[in-house]
Amino acid sequence: MLSESVQTVTRQKEGRSYDVKFQESWLVYFKWLVYSPSAKGGYCKYCVLFFAKDNSTRTKPGVLVATPFTNFRKATGKDGILTSHEKLQYHKDAMMAGSEFKGCLNNPEQTVPFMMSASNQSQYEINIHILRSIVDTVLLCGKQNISLRGHRDTFSDNTLTVSNKGNFLAILQLMASKDSLLQTHLNSCHRNASYTSKTIQNEIINIIGDQIRSSMTGCLSQEDAFFAIIADEVTDVHANQEVLSFCLRFLDNLNPEQPEVKEVFFDFVYLDKTDGESISRAIIECLSKRGIDITKARGQAYDGASAMSSSRVGVQARIRALAPRALYVHCNSHVLNLSIASSCQIQAIKNMIDTINETFKFFHFSPKRQRFFESILDKESESHAVKKLKGLCKTRWVERHTCYETFYSLYPSVCLCLEEMLHPSQENAHWNWDRETLVKAQGLLSTLTTFQYIISFVIAKNTLHTVKGIAAKLQKNGRDIYEAYQMIDDVRSILKEMRTDVDEEFQDWFKEAKQIANKVGADIKVPRYAHRQQHRANAPADTPLQYFKLNVGIPFLDHIDQEMSSRFCEENRPGSDLFLLVPSVVRKCSDLHSMNNKLQFWKDDIPISLSLPNEIKEWKRHWTIQQPQEDPTTLFEC
Repeated sequence: MLSESVQTVTRQKEGRSYDVKFQESWLVYFKWLVYSPSAKGGYCKYCVLFFAKDNSTRTKPGVLVATPFTNFRKATGKDGILTSHEKLQYHKDAMMAGSEFKGCLNNPEQTVPFMMSASNQSQYEINIHILRSIVDTVLLCGKQNISLRGHRDTFSDNTLTVSNKGNFLAILQLMASKDSLLQTHLNSCHRNASYTSKTIQNEIINIIGDQIRSSMTGCLSQEDAFFAIIADEVTDVHANQEVLSFCLRFLDNLNPEQPEVKEVFFDFVYLDKTDGESISRAIIECLSKRGIDITKARGQAYDGASAMSSSRVGVQARIRALAPRALYVHCNSHVLNLSIASSCQIQAIKNMIDTINETFKFFHFSPKRQRFFESILDKESESHAVKKLKGLCKTRWVERHTCYETFYSLYPSVCLCLEEMLHPSQENAHWNWDRETLVKAQGLLSTLTTFQYIISFVIAKNTLHTVKGIAAKLQKNGRDIYEAYQMIDDVRSILKEMRTDVDEEFQDWFKEAKQIANKVGADIKVPRYAHRQQHRANAPADTPLQYFKLNVGIPFLDHIDQEMSSRFCEENRPGSDLFLLVPSVVRKCSDLHSMNNKLQFWKDDIPISLSLPNEIKEWKRHWTIQQPQEDPTTLFEC
């Protein structure tokens, strides 16, 4: 109760003393008045809270505001303190401000800040909706692998009549036809706030790329995460710039129950130069920019160019200066291609390959010739699943073998087509050919119907068939290195067996060549013999079979075996010491001390390197008592 907290004040007047106190009735009459027990007086709650320092009358606050009201004897009346205070302008202003404040508390939705905030929130949601539509359009173009921009890519009045504004704007306009908010934005926004310019598109693409990159390589942030670098340089013919294609290979162990070897594209980096210093700097900066520690690199895979492979100034040497255990591996698929390419330098094989390519271009670059070839195929009794020759890929030898298989299936038809061009039958007499076509057709037909060409083609096709499988497998993601070398060794063994049994093998090849020769009308004979032959092998022989076996078959097999043996020898297998951990290998290992010395290269990657000898012994003991059929076959499974 107020009466309990109000203190009595004793006053003296004319020798008499009397007691006065704060009256509770004042609080009822003056609604703005409050009593403060600590100050032993009253205050105007509105003036205390809402006094305007910059009031128009420049009045300084006094009793009831700056000091408490304690002269209770002069409270009311004509000149009473409470009565006079109520008439002051700053009190009236404070009362009005207080009333507005209470109104804001009771009805906040009526306040200006709230209405501004609601308007901002509404605009925010509209902007998010529009931005989401723009981002979704960029994502769609990216997923469908289609370009974003066209001849004109703005919404200005000058381009309203342009028929092709590009895929991005075309898709966005289609979405706007069903979305009134997006339509309003595109039609009425300021030119500098449309968010459809090429600059915004590129920013969105970069943001999406960063998100994808982070999600793919998130596991590399772990302390024990290691990776390998895969890079290759190529010329962008459209931009006329050198571009580095940059990939990473690593073990994704975020899910320990299902670890996965991943090989992911990481970035395209434009290069000013293509020397070792520039390329290595680009790789290091790219990794640093994405927060990946270069010292965790444990492998490098490039081609054999000196800028990449040099042990002094190449990329691999500069990377190893920062990551000493990042072993350089010449891409095995590339090495395989080099081995085959070098073997195909035998003159007979080289001439055969050139003729296949010329035949492909003869039909490929002339729609008329291709239509005529297809008409010949349609008239044959045997149906053909493929009606077009394939060209020889310069880099992927698995594609070259597909070319050989296609050419083999269409060989008689190609010769018949060329024959019909030169000597048309009555039903093909309406086809008219220019002189260039006839001259080329004559040259190709003459070459294709010689037995030397036919047997060279059969030899190359059947020999390289052994390489087709491994050429495709070596380019698969997640391929284990031990498994890859095992496949390479298996192919080498097959080639050696073919060389050992060349007499038997060549009998089958010669029989196959004779069948083709009979279909195209080729004579089975030995080329003219000369004592001094410079442009082809010319070892003497009694029969065509012996001649082509000695001059084409055996040299081709020997070249391939020699090339693969030299390029895939033990010295050219960096990191092969890890193969000692494969159960089938460690079970046969008798010198564990030597094995321990070889594995010391990776001692800093082992939690307790001093325990490595004991770990090796336990590892061998474990697999010695296991059944061989239970052995893991790859390093990853180990």
